[in-house]
Amino acid sequence: MEAFLRLLEEVEGRRAAAAGRASIQVGIGSCGMLAGAEQTLDAARQVVAAESIGASVGITGCNGMCWAEPLVVITRPGEAPVTYGYVDASQVAQLIRDVVVGGDRRAGLALGVDSTEGLDGIVPFSQQPFFRVQRRNLLAEQIAACHKRGITAPSYVTVQWDKFTAEAHPEWVCC
Repeated sequence: MEAFLRLLEEVEGRRAAAAGRASIQVGIGSCGMLAGAEQTLDAARQVVAAESIGASVGITGCNGMCWAEPLVVITRPGEAPVTYGYVDASQVAQLIRDVVVGGDRRAGLALGVDSTEGLDGIVPFSQQPFFRVQRRNLLAEQIAACHKRGITAPSYVTVQWDKFTAEAHPEWVCC
């Protein structure tokens, strides 16, 4: 049930951004949880509610940047998502006030923007060294290995947890 509720929060975050409200997502993977992401999520929810900030607060999964946990992804209406790292519970309220309410993107704290172009000094993830060199297609290798042995390899990729694919192929999203 907990996983289902988290999924609902993520869907609400996407809908809020599409409806002209900001979306605040906290990375709740295992590394994030160990780094205090649950406390960051609670603090984000508290400041949004207490200050009546026009934003939804939800969760997102792991993006591979374990070293920078807790991660917070803020999407302002009409803009690409920006990921901030090392955001603990004591810092998230001010980050939300600055970015969502004040319009200051806090480029110095941003790890990257999920776009092909930069955003006010924030470098796109596609140009980040960590992501730029990742070229291996493990699924294709696994399917080829199965086919080589005469094994049919159907695959299913859920876009519910893969934001990049969902945005690249919106026609694949069923809900």
